[in-house]
Amino acid sequence: MNAGSPLRILYVAPNIRVPGADGGSSHTAFLTAALARRGHVVSAFVNGRGDEHRDGVLWLRHRGVHSFRYLEWMGAPAVAREARRLRPDCIIERYSSFGGAGVRAAAALGIPALLEINSPAFDPPGSPRARLDGWLPGRPIRRYRESLLDRAAAIYATSELLVEPERRTQSLRVVSNGFDPARFHPEGEREHLPFPEGTTVFALVSSFRAWHGAAELVEAAARLVARGRRNLGLALIGDGPERAAVIARAADLGIGDRVWIPGRVPTDRVAAILRASHVGVAPFASRRHADLAVGFFWSPIKLFEYMGSGLPVITTRVAPLSEHVRDGVEGLLIGDGDVAELARAMERFLDDPALVREMGVRALARAREHFTWDAQARVVEELVHEVLRR
Repeated sequence: MNAGSPLRILYVAPNIRVPGADGGSSHTAFLTAALARRGHVVSAFVNGRGDEHRDGVLWLRHRGVHSFRYLEWMGAPAVAREARRLRPDCIIERYSSFGGAGVRAAAALGIPALLEINSPAFDPPGSPRARLDGWLPGRPIRRYRESLLDRAAAIYATSELLVEPERRTQSLRVVSNGFDPARFHPEGEREHLPFPEGTTVFALVSSFRAWHGAAELVEAAARLVARGRRNLGLALIGDGPERAAVIARAADLGIGDRVWIPGRVPTDRVAAILRASHVGVAPFASRRHADLAVGFFWSPIKLFEYMGSGLPVITTRVAPLSEHVRDGVEGLLIGDGDVAELARAMERFLDDPALVREMGVRALARAREHFTWDAQARVVEELVHEVLRR
């Protein structure tokens, strides 16, 4: 098959529900739709009920025990049936330690399987899971996981840190997350935010995990307000386990009127809120997440959505974030979980509206050039063609 020829792709992610509000759902929906826009025939095997054709993708929703973590492998017969019916050129499986349905179906049909890795495909040294590897029950799990990686014709990952060092070869492709420029752009409907006119709004999209930095953002804002900087507002979009604690902390610090938390909202409304904001914030406190001891392996979708909305970004000074957002160019970088440095970065933007606009323009240009979902789909497409040429 020649490069550029349309492909028939079956994407397998039995534990992912689409549509959904989490990062896995967004990644699955946006990447498959981008592949379809590039002219490929894409079907996606996901969790849920009711098949439909949407955004150029045939969504095959199967509900059963295989939709739950640790039992995804039980979806293999259903995936195999769909693969025999659709006759794809290849199968792309979203990696799971207990998956393998796509890899097995591809082997049965004699077609290549590619593994997409979005979370660690090994147990980082020192982690609780790594200690389990030494016990008898953990050994077959480790062997099964390694067999999936070995059987894949190719692997791509959102970060090379997601695989063991010996697998970080030239053949491993890094495919970051991205954003949808049709939804996230500076022009269009804007949410009316509950802040006085003249307020500089710092937006954070979060699932409110401890390491996402919402607590640090509230603390930094409180320091600024205590110094008389009341012309700021925080729009904290999303829901999760730390949300109630963040609300309570804002009240304790006396800045409850400076914090607005609309909860989990549809994607188009997220875009409207970002258009009404001034700065996007992703102040990760990665020290709070044990798995990140191996390095920062996330590829946060919100980072690219901020930039695509024309917002400068404040984020953590760690690769690859520092490569996506260049310090002093598209935004400002701070230390990991450093509240004082976060407050200083926020104050720079409060003091210099022209800097907000200039960095926002540069962020938008960089996002549109490098971080659209179509750009990521192009890398996947090239990898599939390379595998088929073999």
